[in-house]
This record gives sequence, structure tokens and C-alpha cells, in this order.
Amino acid sequence: MKSKKEETEDNGEELIKLIKDLGVSLGPLLLKNKELDAPIIKRQQWMNFIIMITICAGVIILAYDKVIDGSAATGLIGAVIGYIFGHIYSKSER
Repeated sequence: MKSKKEETEDNGEELIKLIKDLGVSLGPLLLKNKELDAPIIKRQQWMNFIIMITICAGVIILAYDKVIDGSAATGLIGAVIGYIFGHIYSKSER
């Protein structure tokens, strides 16, 4: 009967072998998946851009008509800008 330590070492070697085997076969699949997802990602980017422009235009119009205060408009536009740069920064780290 194997000790606990020997079982973990065996599992580690098997895991490394499995990862190497999968790494060779998964590379082309991941590239193909990325190519297939490209139109979906592009559409999501356009939807996000349209939503952002709509929010910013609405805030500017409300501020121009004096419905909301200038400081509120600045805060809302600043929140949109922070949201955008926050996502850009988080994606660059991955």
C-alpha cells in the first residue's frame, strides 16, 4: 500500500502529463473558438458604446436644460468614464 505522500506525487506527475497532452490539442481549439466569438464580442462592444453615448448625451441634455445640477452632471459623466477605464484596466491585467 502506498503512503499518502507517494499518492500525491503520482497524481502530480499524471496531472502534468494530462496538461501537456491537453495543451497541445487545445491550442487550435482555443484559436478557433476565439475566431468564432469575434463577431459576438464586436457586437457587445458596439452595444456598450451606444449605451455609453446615450447616457452621456442624456446627462448633457439634462444639464443644459437645468434639470440637474452641473455637479451632478459632472459626477455622472465621471462615473461613466471611471466605468470605462476600470474595465480597460481590468482586461489589461488578465
